[in-house]
Amino acid sequence: MNKKDNKKRDNKKDFPIVIISVNPEELNYRNDDDIRSLSDRLNKNLRLARSRRDEKSAKSIEKEICYVQREQIMRENRKKIHNKIRSK
Repeated sequence: MNKKDNKKRDNKKDFPIVIISVNPEELNYRNDDDIRSLSDRLNKNLRLARSRRDEKSAKSIEKEICYVQREQIMRENRKKIHNKIRSK
């Protein structure tokens, strides 16, 4: 590993951990792509918080991820039921 690689790793430590606050009531009105993107960003931030051993931030991010995952599951179930009804 050279000095350039070490500098890149050190720069990652400088990135702040962004806590994205999710309003569960507003998730209903977001499209699937927005929710998928939000989920990706939250998971990235969670990995960053865990790698820095920042338990307080990790717990907060996990709570926000739960809201997003619940919305994704509800949408998936709704689509299954809708497709089942349409196929009759």
